[in-house]
Amino acid sequence: ITYPETEMGDGKESPPRETSAHSTTNTMVPVATQDMESAVNAAVFATVLSISLKIYFDTAAPSIVGGDSGELVAEGCALGTAHPPGYPLFMVLVYAVTGIGGRLGAIGGPPPAFYVNVMSCVLGGVSSSFVASSLFLLSGITAESGAVEGTVDGEGGKVVLMRYVVAVLTGCAHTISPLAWKY
Repeated sequence: ITYPETEMGDGKESPPRETSAHSTTNTMVPVATQDMESAVNAAVFATVLSISLKIYFDTAAPSIVGGDSGELVAEGCALGTAHPPGYPLFMVLVYAVTGIGGRLGAIGGPPPAFYVNVMSCVLGGVSSSFVASSLFLLSGITAESGAVEGTVDGEGGKVVLMRYVVAVLTGCAHTISPLAWKY
């Protein structure tokens, strides 16, 4: 790797300089290695997904609960169109899930609404996990620039732990937010 802006300015290969937070150079100190970032991001996703699925599955309705759910399940089973905006992707997913569930379940098994509710639990958990994962990754952009206190001088692990905790808590807050539960 060639670093054109070395101290000599000669364009020769040399490692980047590490600087302190109070230095005036533009060299960034890596907070954590890419492998560590990926592993922690996967841990954020898995943690929020498991917590969200536990909460959603424990509270899932076994059948129709009211509102638009009856119409959406009925139209999805027939691959129809619900009231505007029609929810085309949701209708296709409902059709696939109820078709698979109907083939797997025995006569007298759970109603189609149960399979749709389980699908909604999984989609809600994945959604919360993506929110947490996105927050973890976006908070790393600021940390890598050295703008966050404690990102230099060997304290990068503390910052990664802080980012992990904040991302998991935000993902869990998304899971239990009233908007996610109401619709």
